[in-house]
This record gives sequence, structure tokens and C-alpha cells, in this order.
Amino acid sequence: MVRRVYDADAFIYYPGMTARTPIVMLSGLVAGDWIWTDVRDSLVAAGYPCVTMRDPIAVAHNSIDAAAIELGEALDQFAIQRATILGASLGSAVALAYAIDNAQRVETLVLSGAPAMGGKGLGIASFGKLTRSIAFDVARGLFHDRSRIADEHIEHAFRLFLDRRHLANMIHLLREAQSLDVKIMLRKLDVSTLLVWGDEDRVSDCGDWVRLSAHVKDATFVRVAECGHLPMVEQPERFTSALFAHMGRRARTAPAAAI
Repeated sequence: MVRRVYDADAFIYYPGMTARTPIVMLSGLVAGDWIWTDVRDSLVAAGYPCVTMRDPIAVAHNSIDAAAIELGEALDQFAIQRATILGASLGSAVALAYAIDNAQRVETLVLSGAPAMGGKGLGIASFGKLTRSIAFDVARGLFHDRSRIADEHIEHAFRLFLDRRHLANMIHLLREAQSLDVKIMLRKLDVSTLLVWGDEDRVSDCGDWVRLSAHVKDATFVRVAECGHLPMVEQPERFTSALFAHMGRRARTAPAAAI
């Protein structure tokens, strides 16, 4: 059990060694910080200070830019000058938007399941009314192994989005995600980037993103076999292993500090 030391309105801070670069984990469109539980626990156990975004992005925001602004405010609030930023699904789009304009504050950018122009989306057929059946159908589409997500998490998300404001935010963000020209965004990146993708992702196609990653100056792509849209939930050990390996390579190749 990790100890929570600072609980802000939108973010939760977990302690670590001061010498470690803090790691910030962004929620998805409709999934909150529970998607990062296993990864976060491993990072905190290894001494990394961690910050998780509490609620799904659509609970408080109706645009990617608004969520990116809040991310910057959270870093200021916790006095974090430079961080490794992890994004899940729509959280990857937020992380990407932030990193483009604030490269000096991003040690490493980690993208997973990011949306792209013309992508499949969540497969929600009805924007007028969200039903429990739709919520469970979406969950089945997100995972290669549906048993990796507890029914209670689906039920919680369903109840959150019975709120009309939250639902309106979700619809707006879904449409924005569908129109993102990520190829242009990726070309603007000037930070080390790790992309971790489920090989069976039916929302953000893994093969498409292998090709898109070629537009990043400094990119490493890791495919996770037998995994859907959220490898940090479905295959947390493989996700964490890829992250540790990337951070280890970064540490070995970083220029020596001036004396």
C-alpha cells in the first residue's frame, strides 16, 4: 500500500526519493487514476515520486488544451520543474499537447493508446443516451482480456457519465480526438518519447502508430502482445518493464553534469 501525502482537487501526489525525476500519470477519457494503480505502486516502490490525475479527463474538461493547461498548473502546484509524463488513451493526447509547448519540463514522454485522425474511437454508436449496456460493450472493445477490468470500474464510469455535463464533455473530446492531426504534432516533439502499445488495440491501431512513431525525432516503440487499448491495466508488468528499460537507457546516455 502506497502512502498518499498530498491530495489536491485534481491530482494526487505520492512520495519518493528527491533525486528521482517525478512521474506524472494522466487518466483517460472516461477512466480515472485506477488504471495506473499497478504501475504507480511499482514506481513508488522503486523510489519515484508519482502524481496521478484523479478523475477521467471528461469529468472536468471539454478540450485537450484545457487539460494540458491543468497539467502545467499541477506541476507548478507540486513544485515540479521537470517530469516524466505518462498518458493513457486520451491522456496521451493531453501529454503530447503539453510536451510540444513545454519540452523543457518533460524528461520523457510516454504515449499509449493515443487517438489519431480517422481512428476507430470508442465505438459508441449513440451520443444521445449512455446506457449500462453501451458502457459494458465499450469495455469489451478496450481489452483483449475483458477479465482484466473489474465490473465495479465500468459501473463507476457509467454512473459518472450519467451527468449530462460530463457526457457533453466526453462527446466534445471524442470529436476533437477524431480530428487530431497527430503526424504534425509528433513532428514538433523535441523530447525523448516511449510508445507502448497493445498489439490487439482495437481503438488506436498498433500498426498505424508504428508508422506514426517514425515522425518523432527520438522514439522507442514497444509492442505488447495479447493486449488491448490499456496495457498499463492489462499487462502492467510489461508496461512497467518497458518504462524502466527506457528510463535506464536515458540515464546511461544523459550528458554528465557540469562540475
